[in-house]
Amino acid sequence: MELEDLKQHWQLLNKRLEATEVLNQKLIQQMLVERTNTTFNKIYKTEMKGLILAISLIPINCLIYAIAYSYTPVIWFITLNTFLLLTSIWQIIKVSLLKQFDIENQNIYELSKIIIQYKKWIQGETISAIPLAFILSSIWLYYYFNTLTPLLLSLIVIIIATGIIFGFFVSSYTSKNIRNIHKSLNDLEDFYKEKKKN
Repeated sequence: MELEDLKQHWQLLNKRLEATEVLNQKLIQQMLVERTNTTFNKIYKTEMKGLILAISLIPINCLIYAIAYSYTPVIWFITLNTFLLLTSIWQIIKVSLLKQFDIENQNIYELSKIIIQYKKWIQGETISAIPLAFILSSIWLYYYFNTLTPLLLSLIVIIIATGIIFGFFVSSYTSKNIRNIHKSLNDLEDFYKEKKKN
């Protein structure tokens, strides 16, 4: 009778151990998915803030021009609004790509493809930002060099410096999050491979 009790007790412990293992696997998977989502949401929110900022600066630029049109060169107004409109369109394109990221319904390969595409776009954006700022500044300076007031020249310098500093911080923040999301996706892939083996 004691041997029979020991066998039943041992089987009960085995069942509990298996249930604990299944629970641990689910908890690990949930933790990895949440970590991936948290990192992705940081990227998505940054792009949404950029979109809102670009769109909101268009009417602000129009308002500034309406108030100070006698001091504000027309080329300044046209160039800046064109730049803001193109930036808004670019932000919409990036946000549209990021909206495709769905960890619940896509496999790791599909998710990685989206992040790799986004990373390429960000690298291109970073590489093109400095020449674009230089070209815009050159256009303004060329057309209005003789009529530039110290205030307008200061404003141009402040805008360019602020843009470069802001762009550097956003680029660093985004690059860090891209690396983190790649790591999270790799960890998830390793987890799924390990799970299949067992």
